[in-house]
Amino acid sequence: MSDLYPAISPKIRMLAGAISGCVLISAICLAIAAVVQPMAKDAKPAWILMGFECVTMVAATIGVFFYRGMFKEGPGMALACIAGTILVASGLGGLSAQWVVGNQSIKMLVAARAAAAVVLALCGAACVLGRDARGWPTFIKGVLYGSPIIALAVWFGIKGGAFLEPVNNLSTVAMVVAYVGGSLVIAISLCISVHLVVKAFEYGRFAQDEIGVTGTTKRAA
Repeated sequence: MSDLYPAISPKIRMLAGAISGCVLISAICLAIAAVVQPMAKDAKPAWILMGFECVTMVAATIGVFFYRGMFKEGPGMALACIAGTILVASGLGGLSAQWVVGNQSIKMLVAARAAAAVVLALCGAACVLGRDARGWPTFIKGVLYGSPIIALAVWFGIKGGAFLEPVNNLSTVAMVVAYVGGSLVIAISLCISVHLVVKAFEYGRFAQDEIGVTGTTKRAA
């Protein structure tokens, strides 16, 4: 059945494989360091971090399998799962070790993993969105409509819990207007953005279904 699905771009496969390989190597090294470095400094090994790094290893290994030609039937979902696992496992692992192994900060490594996860997710999106000419334009529109939410998330990342201070310092009436207006903007933005993003991926799914039906018909004939 895999021959009924569109071929995956060699560039996407190579990029996903290279990123997965780098993540795999970093996970092996960090898992070893999580045990060895604390022991060398008379501290307890970071066993929880090592466990999460093992999860990251599994996800990265699956990414290497993707490069080798597996998951032709669902490349978008496969890369999305790989990216999500790497992102969550790396974040929780770093948090469990308080972002330090031995005396070395691992924040930059976790940030690099997050960037790698984003690229892997985009590779997965490209596998689906590239099947129909309407896919990418619709997806980009969805991202643009979601820009208020993205901006709010970035602002929260910069300011932390104090990100609402500019609004809280307003007068009571202005604060109520800001909260109500902001909530409406976020709700509308979220609805339109999700609708367009889902629609963009549906274009790819419909193209895949047509290929499957055509292929089945030809075989039956």
